[in-house]
Amino acid sequence: MSVVTPSPVDSQTLASVLAEIADIASETLELQEVFDRIGMAVRRVIPFENMGVVRILDGERAVLHATTVRHDEHSAKCFDPKPLSAWSPRWRPTPDPRVASTTRRASSIRATRWTPR
Repeated sequence: MSVVTPSPVDSQTLASVLAEIADIASETLELQEVFDRIGMAVRRVIPFENMGVVRILDGERAVLHATTVRHDEHSAKCFDPKPLSAWSPRWRPTPDPRVASTTRRASSIRATRWTPR
C-alpha cells in the first residue's frame, strides 16, 4: 500500500462541488436517496469508484448509512448494525483518522480509503 498525495484542486471547482453537494443534500433527510448524485459531484475533486458513509456505534459495531454500491432496495439488512469484525480488515471502519491508502496497478488507482483528519 502506498499513500496518495492528492493533486491540487482549484478553489472555484471545490466551491462549486461543495455548493452542489449542499443543494443535493438539502432535498431530503434520507441521504441514500441522493447519495449517487453526491458521489458524482465528489468525483470531480476526488477520484473513486464507490463511496459510503459509515458510523461506528459503540466501538464494536458499525452502520452503513449510504453507499454508491448498488444493493437490493427492499432489503434493509445492509444498513443494519454489523460487528466491525464482519468488515474486511482493509475496509473496516475505525474511530481514528487515517490517511488515504491505495493500491496501484499499471499506474491507475484501484482502491482507496479516504478518511478526513
